[in-house]
Amino acid sequence: MKKSIVVTILVIYVASIIIVGFFGMSVKVYDSIKYVQSITMSAEAGSEDMITFTDTSPEQGKHTYTLNIYFAAAQHGPVEDKDGNIVEKDFISVTLIPKITYKTGDLGAEESVVYTLSEQGEKYVEKGYFTLSKYGVLTIFGKDAETPTLEKAFATTIYINPEKSGSPDAGAVITFKCLNKAK
Repeated sequence: MKKSIVVTILVIYVASIIIVGFFGMSVKVYDSIKYVQSITMSAEAGSEDMITFTDTSPEQGKHTYTLNIYFAAAQHGPVEDKDGNIVEKDFISVTLIPKITYKTGDLGAEESVVYTLSEQGEKYVEKGYFTLSKYGVLTIFGKDAETPTLEKAFATTIYINPEKSGSPDAGAVITFKCLNKAK
């Protein structure tokens, strides 16, 4: 090789080392796992007469709440039953709203929360007393159009667990009671 070609390659090599050393190469590490620090909940219904939502959390640990639903303030209208049929029933619809805080201090969106029902609640779902959508809409139904009140009052638990990794205390527990009376 000619001397001029070797010198040109050497100059380009040294110049590239100096340029990269001066400006640097920014490397950004992307961590797809967000670690959940805590989940706090709130609830909304059609009117204030339908529910009371109380935070019963201890000083440390999972957030716990009590949701009392007063079925005497129910609405009447078309709803979808467990078989997918549209029927006229009395019902109350409550939206559970999670507020997720990650360990970085960022706030999360509602769609990153997974809702699971306790074993105790499954029998009430099978009987058609209530449904819980993946978006956190809890709907409580009356027996049917002829006898709109619930057959009996009932209570169950909803566990709100983070989809991503979090501490054992990162979830929330809502105990809800459906009562056959007014607020």
